[in-house]
Amino acid sequence: MSAGLQCNGFPAFDAYGACSQHSVQFFDTRMPEKAVISSSELRLKQGSCSSREPLRLAFSGRLDPIKGVEDLVPVIAEARRAGADVTLDIFGDGPSRALIEHQIGAGGLDDAITLHGSVDYLTRLVPFFRQNVDMFLCCHKQADPSCTYMETAGCGVPTIGYNNAALRGLLSLGGFGDVCRMGDIKQLANIVVDLCENRQKVTEMMSVAASVARSHSFEREFAKRVVHLSEASETAAHVASLPRVPVFPTRLDLRNAA
Repeated sequence: MSAGLQCNGFPAFDAYGACSQHSVQFFDTRMPEKAVISSSELRLKQGSCSSREPLRLAFSGRLDPIKGVEDLVPVIAEARRAGADVTLDIFGDGPSRALIEHQIGAGGLDDAITLHGSVDYLTRLVPFFRQNVDMFLCCHKQADPSCTYMETAGCGVPTIGYNNAALRGLLSLGGFGDVCRMGDIKQLANIVVDLCENRQKVTEMMSVAASVARSHSFEREFAKRVVHLSEASETAAHVASLPRVPVFPTRLDLRNAA
């Protein structure tokens, strides 16, 4: 009976989009168009990625079990055992930080993995991702419509991770990443190894990521939502003018309810 429905991401839209005659899908993001990686920056990063330097992976977000962060270090360890030359920068803080620090030390990975803690989004995180990150390693085990996906793409950074519904849906917008079975550390590490050897595939994904993010910038997504709200308000005004049909034929007297 709603005049309109706004669904954040693919899982919500797939589940509820048909419940309203006026539904719209949007993608939560804090990435303004001016912060999306420029063509010149993208070419520089693609050139660096193609130079056979270590493949630079990164993660940003809450260091919490619900984000699957306990799998980040094992994926890198497995990929390096298979011969991949990779590094990982981790941004964020949370209850799993101590576990990650232990994993890094126990695996002798201090030279490959760096914990940065929480940093400012626009002044620190975005510039770092635009200049120094080739691939986003995402072990999310839930299908939440994380703004991380689109914001990372805006930095010209593709995403690889577990096959949750949110990421799988976003990748249908363009091939700017890859997924594997949920919780399969070895398979995800194999993706890292393959991309480490196939840098052209990585650079192609970078271009697609930037293009998708630019078409779904903060301004564009909010403009779409404002237009939808305006249209929904007109629909609501029309519905309000129609004769009302009571949902319940009688009024319940809760004063006498047990």
